[in-house]
Amino acid sequence: MLNKTLRCAVFALACLSVLPPHLLDASDDHWTGEAGTLVGHHTNFFFRGEGAPAPSANFVTMYATAVYETELRRGELQLLFGGSQVLVTNIDNANYPSLNFGAEFKQGPYRLSGEYGLSLNRLYSEEGDAVFFDVNAAELTLRRRLDAKTWIRGNVDIAGWHFDPVEQRRDSTITRFTATFRRALSGRIALRGELMYETRNAMGEENSRTGPGFGVALESTPLARTNLFVRYRRRARNYGDAPPSERNFERDDMIDTVSVNFIWRIHRDWGLQLQNNYRRGTSTRLNRNYSGNMLAGGVFYVF
Repeated sequence: MLNKTLRCAVFALACLSVLPPHLLDASDDHWTGEAGTLVGHHTNFFFRGEGAPAPSANFVTMYATAVYETELRRGELQLLFGGSQVLVTNIDNANYPSLNFGAEFKQGPYRLSGEYGLSLNRLYSEEGDAVFFDVNAAELTLRRRLDAKTWIRGNVDIAGWHFDPVEQRRDSTITRFTATFRRALSGRIALRGELMYETRNAMGEENSRTGPGFGVALESTPLARTNLFVRYRRRARNYGDAPPSERNFERDDMIDTVSVNFIWRIHRDWGLQLQNNYRRGTSTRLNRNYSGNMLAGGVFYVF
């Protein structure tokens, strides 16, 4: 099911990227892009041993994106291409690359977009033993503007996690549905609210889970040429299908996340960026409680 969905997403995006010339207005074609790097520190980096804190890690992220925009007879089309490479210290073989591409069509108050991404060699563990997995994911989004200050949006995200053969029971399909409402309070401040529901269907039923969630976010322009985005999310994870013999999964978890992103456009072509992501997990099994923080800063260049 997942592979079929991803193949359909890739095919649809490929078709959009090769639209016949007679449907385009070439005079309005243009490219934009961004490249940047982030240097950061991550505590509780993905895994931990029994009763011990996870190792900390330093990392460097390098990324580049390109966006092609053109006018169609009945709307506007954007094509997005991007890639990144994360270099991780302190943990062997933890470097990983990512690629993504997507398309967005705008007509009147509507925006329809799709995106496909691939990440290789990600690090993961539920029990303290480091294992690696690949992720391929597709996202479909429909957004509608209600008025000059308000829009609503619906998302469906489907991701496939593919582990090494010895960890095949962890192979999973993760599906998330999200509904978002955004309202601008002024020219400098906007608020968002979101509801979500997520399922993980794994080959091994002990790895399967379900859970609802919600989030609130603040968008702000505190100073000229700056942007601030702050979001809080709370998500539940219910491992109700785990067999009684799987003591590690006889639990319910609650995941709280606070994300902060700050961008300062110092010059027309470049600027600084700062990111912080704090995550806390509380569980009905006390030895599964954890917290971690990721802080990163860097520069970007637009062209």
